[in-house]
Amino acid sequence: MTWAELAAIFAATAAILSVVITCVLTVGKIGRMAGIMETTLSNQNVAIGDLKSEMKTLTQVVTQQAVQNNRIDAMSERLLLIDKRVDELAHGEGFVLPLPSHVKYGK
Repeated sequence: MTWAELAAIFAATAAILSVVITCVLTVGKIGRMAGIMETTLSNQNVAIGDLKSEMKTLTQVVTQQAVQNNRIDAMSERLLLIDKRVDELAHGEGFVLPLPSHVKYGK
C-alpha cells in the first residue's frame, strides 16, 4: 500500500467517524430535548389542572352571585309592595281600627 492509499483510507475512516459522532451527538441532543419537552408538558398539565379548578370555583361564585341577585330583586319587589300598602293605609282610615274622629259614641 502506498501512502496515498493509506491517506485515502484514513480520510474515509475520519469521515465515517465524524458522521457517527455527529449522529450520536444529534441523538443525544434529541433525547435531552425530548426530556425538556416532557417536563414542560408535565408542568403545563399541572397548570391546566389548576386553571380548571379555579374555573370551577369561579363558576360556583358566579352562580351564587346570580342567586343572590335574584333574591335581592325579590326583596326589592316585596319592599316596594309594602311601601305601596303603607302609602295606601296613610290615605285611609286605618288598618283595623277606625280613626278616633270617626267613632260615634253613645249610639
